[in-house]
Amino acid sequence: MLRLAARAAPALALTSALALAVTTPALADPPQPAATDIVGVGSGISEALLNQISTDYNAALAAAGDTTSPRLYSWDSTGNRQITPKAGADTIVRPDRSNAGVLSLNSTTSRTVDFARSARLPQPSDLTSDVFVGMAKDAISWAAPSDGYAPANLTTAQLSDIYNCHKTNWRQIDPALPDAPIVPVLAGNLVVSQYGVDGAPTDSSGFFLKAINYPPPSRSPHWDRSCVRIVERGEQGGDAVLHDPGALVPFSVGGCGWTTHS
Repeated sequence: MLRLAARAAPALALTSALALAVTTPALADPPQPAATDIVGVGSGISEALLNQISTDYNAALAAAGDTTSPRLYSWDSTGNRQITPKAGADTIVRPDRSNAGVLSLNSTTSRTVDFARSARLPQPSDLTSDVFVGMAKDAISWAAPSDGYAPANLTTAQLSDIYNCHKTNWRQIDPALPDAPIVPVLAGNLVVSQYGVDGAPTDSSGFFLKAINYPPPSRSPHWDRSCVRIVERGEQGGDAVLHDPGALVPFSVGGCGWTTHS
C-alpha cells in the first residue's frame, strides 16, 4: 500500500517484520527520515503498532547489512503541531486522526507522505486512487481506573445514559455503588455545552459515540448535556481527570489499517 508502485517491494516485507522478536524499544516520533524512506501519518489507534513494525523492520534491514533500502517510519498523532515528514518534504500540520491522515496523503505527494494510518472505512469523498488495506480488526470499549467506581458490566444503554448526562451519579447505575459523580470523558478537539459535545473527536471517541447512538448537539435539549469532560488524548492516561475514581473513557482495544494511493 504505497503511493508509488516502485516502493511496493519494501512494503511487502512488513509481513515478516511482525514475526521478529522485539529487541529494541518502539519509536515515538522518528528521526528525520530520508527523502527515499517510506513515511506515514494518521490515526492514534494504530500508531503504537506501526511504531513497533517500523522498529523491527528497520532493525531487520540493518541486521542483514542492508544500508540502501528505504526505511519505514510513522509519525505519532500527537506532539509538535507542525512536522516535516521526511527530508526535503513540505512542512504540514501533524495529522492526529484517520481523516486528517488521509487528507494529508491526498493533498501531498510521495515527497511528503507515503501512507496514512486509518481506523475508518473508505468514504465517498476519498480519492478513487486511495487503496484501503486492512491490517487488523479493532474494537472500541471503555476504560476506567482499576480502583474506580465503574462496574465492569456497563451496558450500551447505561453508557448512553452516562454520556448524555441522564445519569450523573454512580448510585443511579447501581444503589450499591458509591454516592459519587460519574465523570464521562471524551478525547479530541471538542467543546462541551449544555447542548452536548461538538467538534472533532479522536477515532476511539468518535466510534464510541456512534456505538452508543450519541445524538448531535441540539439547541433545544430537554436536559443539560454538559457533564462530559474533554482531554486531548484519552488512551495515554496522562490527564488528571482520567485518574478520577468516577471517570471512564472510550478505549481502542487494538487494530489498524492504512491507506495509500494505487
